[in-house]
Amino acid sequence: MNTKRVKLFVSFLLASLALLIAIAPPFSSGAADKSPFRKLLAITETLAPKSAAMYPLATSGKLCSLSVSIPTPSDMGDTGTINVVLREGNKVIAHKPLHVGDPDLYLTFRAIGKAQLELTSQ
Repeated sequence: MNTKRVKLFVSFLLASLALLIAIAPPFSSGAADKSPFRKLLAITETLAPKSAAMYPLATSGKLCSLSVSIPTPSDMGDTGTINVVLREGNKVIAHKPLHVGDPDLYLTFRAIGKAQLELTSQ
């Protein structure tokens, strides 16, 4: 009688484990995989002195966040500056010069149409 109960209990445990594995969500190790946010643009670029780069952002009216930073500000010297301008058409949403004393920008914004990120080095 005890053997039947043990077999039944083990069978129940195995069936429960199989069901749990079948319905459990897949595990992911990275925080980026768990983030509800979708990256519109992720670049690492070197701007030559006196040059500019423009990047269109398809925001479609959603709340977005923007982070721009200079990874090694000391490489720019004391007078190097990168002007960051975020626009929606002719409207300037945000503008900030990045330099050795303040090398990053973070903001949230909502653009109804297409936004454009402009980076200009000086």
